[in-house]
Amino acid sequence: MADITRQQAIRVIGLYLVILLALVRFLVYPLHAAVAGKKAGLAEQYESYALKCRLLERQEAEHGGKAAAVDKTAKTALFPRVYEKGVGYFDIQADIIDRVGKFNEKRGLTIVNYELPEPVLGKNVSEVAVVLKLQGKMVDFIETLKIIENGKRFLRVKAVDINKSGNDFSYSLTITALRVEK
Repeated sequence: MADITRQQAIRVIGLYLVILLALVRFLVYPLHAAVAGKKAGLAEQYESYALKCRLLERQEAEHGGKAAAVDKTAKTALFPRVYEKGVGYFDIQADIIDRVGKFNEKRGLTIVNYELPEPVLGKNVSEVAVVLKLQGKMVDFIETLKIIENGKRFLRVKAVDINKSGNDFSYSLTITALRVEK
C-alpha cells in the first residue's frame, strides 16, 4: 500500500513538472524574442546617437567651438510671425481655429470637428498643433490653404487628408504654429 501512494506522489510531481515546463516554454521563450528585438532597437538608437554626436563635434570644430552668430535683422523679422512665450498654448490653438473658422463662414466650408493635441515642447521653440476636420468644396479648401499661408502668423500645414463624401469633400488638416520659449 505504501508502494501505491509513493507511485501516486511521483505521478503528481511528474504532472506538476510537465505543467511547469510547459509554462516556461510558452511564457519565457516569447520574452527572449521580445528582449532580442528591444536590443536591436537599442543598438540602432545608439548608432544614431553616436552619428549625431560626431556630426555635432564636427560642426563645433568648423565654427571654432562657438555658436554661429544670429543675424539681428532675421531675428526681428521672425518674431512678429511666431507667438511669444506669454501666450498660452490653448490661446494659440483657439486663435488658429478662430482664424480658419472666420474665413470658412464667408466661403462654404464647415468645420465638422477639431482636436487639440498636446504641444511639442522644445528648448527654444515649441510647436502647437490643431487638427481640423472640414467639409465642403475643393475650391473653398484651396482658398483656405492660401489664407493659412498668407496670414500674419507663421502657420504650417503638417498633414492633409482628403476624402470624397457625396458631392463635397471632407478634409483633415493638421496645422501647427510656433511659440518662442526663450
